[in-house]
Amino acid sequence: MYIIDPVHPPQSAILQILARDPGITQQELQEKLMEEYGLSIEEKNLYAKLGKLQKHQLILRSKGRLSLNMRWIDSMAQFFSETRDNYHEHCDMFDLPRKAGQSLSVSASSIMALEPTWQHLSARIADIAGDSVRYAFTRHAYFMLGIPEEEQKFLSKYKASGVAFHLVAGGDTFLDRHGITQLNGQDNAKGSTTKKDPFDGRYAIVSVCGPFVQECTVPEGILGHLDHFFETITDLKTFRCELFTEIFSMSAQVTLEIRHDAKEAERIRKGIKKELS
Repeated sequence: MYIIDPVHPPQSAILQILARDPGITQQELQEKLMEEYGLSIEEKNLYAKLGKLQKHQLILRSKGRLSLNMRWIDSMAQFFSETRDNYHEHCDMFDLPRKAGQSLSVSASSIMALEPTWQHLSARIADIAGDSVRYAFTRHAYFMLGIPEEEQKFLSKYKASGVAFHLVAGGDTFLDRHGITQLNGQDNAKGSTTKKDPFDGRYAIVSVCGPFVQECTVPEGILGHLDHFFETITDLKTFRCELFTEIFSMSAQVTLEIRHDAKEAERIRKGIKKELS
């Protein structure tokens, strides 16, 4: 995953590798680019890219060794610190429902198209909700199987805010159990499957944090495609992950509604906690 500069994958990969492994040689960097990112860059081209990064004072080269420039690291740390504080202190383009009874609705053309906004709003809610746990229910363990990288971003954002993530999947199929096993491998999350929907079909995808309820509404046609995998797959050998993942990008109106409703949030929270106990 290219975090620093997704518009320019090679540059982002170089900086991310040097962030983890300062003092490596150009040859070692070249090998890691291939091993970790699948980027095959010829020696002379890599040398040129490193030269540009050095010219702009992002990296240093000395005695055949490479590292990030501490001056650039300090500048970036200050930038991100100021930006995070600014976004936490002030309202951004979305007016979150801060008073009881208020709501906010956001729509997109697919589940994947909604993901960036969903993550952004979830991080904002985690910061202001005053709760240490986000409780979630999904009809099946959709996200840990279909878009694990995006789910990892969710978990990382919550971890940074000191919030744990607890999930109940409303099915007890092979894929549900596999997805929950993946989730339980994270240090700030836990999950469980259940054979009985604790909400009797009221929600397909819902979560609560503090008084906030986040409900994602996906057309039954899309959910039906996803559910088919859970209902028919009994081992990983027959699980076509790439086909499953494609469903998340299928065109359909997907809506995220955020409601400020403490009573509904508590009712959902109790239902999920009961299944986790």
